[in-house]
Amino acid sequence: MQPFNHFHHASKAFTLLSSIVFCLLSFSVSLAFGFSTHPTTTSISRTFDKVQSVKGKSITVTATFINNEASDVRGFYFVDHVPEGLTVNPVSVKINGADVSNYVFEFGWVGDVYDGCMPYRWILETPSTFDENNPIGSASTLEIIYSLSATQGGTFNLDEFHWVGYYQGETKEAFGHSEELDGAALIFRWGFIPALQLLLGG
Repeated sequence: MQPFNHFHHASKAFTLLSSIVFCLLSFSVSLAFGFSTHPTTTSISRTFDKVQSVKGKSITVTATFINNEASDVRGFYFVDHVPEGLTVNPVSVKINGADVSNYVFEFGWVGDVYDGCMPYRWILETPSTFDENNPIGSASTLEIIYSLSATQGGTFNLDEFHWVGYYQGETKEAFGHSEELDGAALIFRWGFIPALQLLLGG
């Protein structure tokens, strides 16, 4: 894992750009499970194996990107903006079930894009040479799995994530981002009594 060194300033530019595009398209694009510039052919979702945990235990997160465009997606990266107080541990990256081992995992700084959040990024390929050679082919599924653990008890709201890539044959970026329905409140209980209550189903 390493600090951001590829597209640090691009994150803020992306946030502004996607907000403008969303405002322009909000009248015609329904609010559904992640906005995308190619809404009929690509989708992304983020799911959690549970929403409550205790000290020393983690919550597993799965981000799933599906490409049903006729072209490969190149230069793909995914960013999750994680609240301060949570620790991210990458587990696996797979395309159609096959492990991807040469992706880049890096992080930014708290407040770099969103107040109180640290951006974590999984980069499958680095433009413009795509040396890692991890295209997401047509009719392919990318799965990014990571775990979250807490350094303190409390409720943590995960709201923002986004992805960026290039479709072969197109000269502009494709991208997508989370919407309000994609947010989740994760609870980490601290201390013996709260942990016991959780284990007992209380």
